[in-house]
Amino acid sequence: MDGTLTAPWIDWTKLRTAIGATDGLGIIDYVETLPPPQQEQAEAVVREFEMDAARLAPANPGLAELFTCLDELPLRRALITNNHRAAMNLVVERYELSFDLCLSREDGVLKPAPDLLLIALRHFDIDPEAAVFVGD
Repeated sequence: MDGTLTAPWIDWTKLRTAIGATDGLGIIDYVETLPPPQQEQAEAVVREFEMDAARLAPANPGLAELFTCLDELPLRRALITNNHRAAMNLVVERYELSFDLCLSREDGVLKPAPDLLLIALRHFDIDPEAAVFVGD
C-alpha cells in the first residue's frame, strides 16, 4: 500500500528507535519478540506511525487515473498490506479507492510470505496463473 498506492512516508529509522528495535529483524518480527506489556506498547507506536502515514502520505502520481481505468474493466481487486487494518481502511477511504477484498496484517502471515495472497486467490476462486500482483 505505502510505496505502491501512496508515497513512502514512514521514517523507518525513527520508528525502529522509538520501539528499540535492532537492525536484525523486521519491525513486526521484532515486536513479536517482546514480552506482552512491551509488545502492546510497541504495537501502539507502530500503529501510530502507520496512521500518521495513512493521514499524511500523498497519493502516488496517477493513482486516481489508474483507478478510473480499472473501474471500467471487469477485474476483481484486492488490497493486501502489512499495515494494520485501520491504516489500510483510512487510505482506501481517503483516496476513494475501490477493492473487492482488503487484507491487512491481522488477516494472516506478513508478506513476503504468500499467505495473504493465497487467501485472496481462494476468496476469488482463481488460480495464481490468472492473477496479477502489483507491489513494491
